[in-house]
Amino acid sequence: MEEHGLLDQPVCWEVCVLRLLIRKAPDLQAPVQGICHEQELLFEEPHGAPDDWLCLHGHTGYVLKDGRRKDAKLGMLVKPFKLEGVPEAHSTSVLLILKEGWQKARSRPGGLPLLRPNAVKRLRKAHEEAVSLASQDMEFRLDIFESEYQKGVDAVNSEQGFLAQARMLLQKSEMAAMQGSKRYQARLGVKKDSVQRWIEGIKERILPNQADATEVVSKALELLKKEENMVKLQVQVGCTVHVVGDLHGQFWDLLHLLEMCGDPSPRNQYLFNGDFVDRGQFSVEVAFLLLALKVLYPRSVHLNRGNHEALRMNALYGFQHETENKYGNELFRLFSEAFKHLPLCTLVNSAVFVVHGGLSSKEGVKLSDLARVNRLREPDETAEQLMLDLLWSDPMDSPGFCTSPRGGGILFGPDVTKRFCEENGLCCIIRSHEMKSEGYEWQHMNRCLTIFSAPWSSVVSF
Repeated sequence: MEEHGLLDQPVCWEVCVLRLLIRKAPDLQAPVQGICHEQELLFEEPHGAPDDWLCLHGHTGYVLKDGRRKDAKLGMLVKPFKLEGVPEAHSTSVLLILKEGWQKARSRPGGLPLLRPNAVKRLRKAHEEAVSLASQDMEFRLDIFESEYQKGVDAVNSEQGFLAQARMLLQKSEMAAMQGSKRYQARLGVKKDSVQRWIEGIKERILPNQADATEVVSKALELLKKEENMVKLQVQVGCTVHVVGDLHGQFWDLLHLLEMCGDPSPRNQYLFNGDFVDRGQFSVEVAFLLLALKVLYPRSVHLNRGNHEALRMNALYGFQHETENKYGNELFRLFSEAFKHLPLCTLVNSAVFVVHGGLSSKEGVKLSDLARVNRLREPDETAEQLMLDLLWSDPMDSPGFCTSPRGGGILFGPDVTKRFCEENGLCCIIRSHEMKSEGYEWQHMNRCLTIFSAPWSSVVSF
């Protein structure tokens, strides 16, 4: 076979962070088109973007090459891809074959211009196996490489086509189920006796009236606009505050918690610590009920923002799709505006710091610093690092801190927790954000407690 022409030599990059955003234009403020996954190969179009951006075969979008110029906290986002085991004389041809294979996988009919993690791994494995087979003789056989690699690409495309069809059928069945339950009750109005009727209706797959849903979220938004970044909560002697971790659309777990701990009141308060939505099939119902409780018991129900109270996460993990199917895009936009105004953290009795994610890499952070954070934005790479840390960070056993594999926030050690508590007069921090086998876990010499409530109905009360 003939060698591919050298004039078309591609420039290939490799993703070196867990997730990498694809934007619709070479601008950090541009809308997000999708996400690249770790180990993905990105082929740059010649003269397709400014120096610090790369253009992915035109229609796909743009990726920031190097974050140091515009966003120092992200560092290097992609690195030049090096072929392993391929002679220099064949490297251009192999890269062109790889480029064709990745483009075929991305441009399948009905697909999105990005690949799922499993497809990324399969494509990488296909090219590595093809290189190995083509190198078995003394010389590299380009025809064998191309033939074997094409088999791998065809297998990936076939699997993706099957999965896409399965997802489409699943979505149709879900929509049919939603339409079957989309029997709105007569308007009840936002009153205390309405909550129980809404709950009983939801149990029977009867959603609240559209006007009621809009009124609840709108009134909650007005309350949240008046909240500070850090809510200061004083719990009197003899009173209780229940801290609830991630719920992720598990409506029946939320009902179990309310039944187990009792109705909200000044003597029986609740603090829901973020990640109310996404993943679970009843995220709309969970978000609606929490906001309704906030409206009806504003001094007894408190809400912290999680990393899933965010547009990007809602688009990827289901809340946007669910809301638009059950109510429409207008209510989703209203939910998003309410989420944007959620407080970032809560301070209980000046002693317990409750936050969804964790602590910051910045030394000497005082609680007073949190008041200066602009929370009215999306928790992505354009937000302040302190906001990202509060919503995305996780504890680790080693001292110090390091970059989080989640792509946002940090991993912080016991010394970071100890210093933060001592400098701010705290006894401990309570956070969520991580699934725990027991539903909770104490770490860092019992100064850091993780609460995750979705699968085990975990709650901590004090």
